[in-house]
Amino acid sequence: MIAPPPSPLPLKKMPDISLIIVNYNGFSITKNCVESIYRHSGNIPYEVIVVDNASSDNSPAKLKKMFGNKKGFFIIARSKNDFLTAAYNEGFRHSRGKIVVFMNNDIVVTKGWLINLVNAFSNPQVGIAGVSMLDKNGKIDNLGCSLDFLCYGHRINTKSRKIDFIPASLLAIRRYLFSKAGLFDEFYQGNYEDVDLALRIKKLGYKIVITENSCVYHLGSWTVNKYLGNVKSSYLCRRNRLRTILKHKIYILPLYLLLQVLIFIKELAVDRNSKLSFTTPQAVWDNIKIQ
Repeated sequence: MIAPPPSPLPLKKMPDISLIIVNYNGFSITKNCVESIYRHSGNIPYEVIVVDNASSDNSPAKLKKMFGNKKGFFIIARSKNDFLTAAYNEGFRHSRGKIVVFMNNDIVVTKGWLINLVNAFSNPQVGIAGVSMLDKNGKIDNLGCSLDFLCYGHRINTKSRKIDFIPASLLAIRRYLFSKAGLFDEFYQGNYEDVDLALRIKKLGYKIVITENSCVYHLGSWTVNKYLGNVKSSYLCRRNRLRTILKHKIYILPLYLLLQVLIFIKELAVDRNSKLSFTTPQAVWDNIKIQ
């Protein structure tokens, strides 16, 4: 089990919950997120750790000025931006909570969200818990996600579907389980890291649940949409989906690769989108290199 270093936070007791938020050039978005946390999280002991991925908008200084006097607030200023998983892992190593909540900076929480989320872990069989995710208009964005046979993820918006994973936009996990599972696989960077984690937690014998009475608003991949773009995002999805298949579902590999060949031909010959089409062979090659 990985033992994180002692936190520099001046807390009199160990926090029950660690909230880890990743920021990149999103001061105003992160500010709204943190403000909502302090407004709506109640008296349960928690710490807020913002991991900054080498922002150029002076986010660390501005956030420290706004929230530095808040109990349990801490900023980690990283020297490089290697996307989500490495930042989440670094935040975890500086955290101390028994329950760790990983969350994007474009989340706004509502009253009672945290205690309701934490109560899911009163069941000792629960390893990961999620929330009722709403879009900015208040409509259901997801109640967790499912995986189809070819490892494509789908949002769930009804209570009847089986939950296969919780999006890393906001997921809570037991600390010792996250350590036992080996943290986030940093190869993923972003996309499918939540699927991979869920599959590893299930192999350890734990359940994944949604806490429907814990509601948050999600602006919708703010950083990804602003800084990655469609081609880069598609590449990460394709590369990381294949990584997940190789790690967990190798038996579907032949069928999946056949589908990718058909998609490549369509995007190249029919859609005439060479940049998008060549993300498929690049995704395959990058997985071959790490084998």
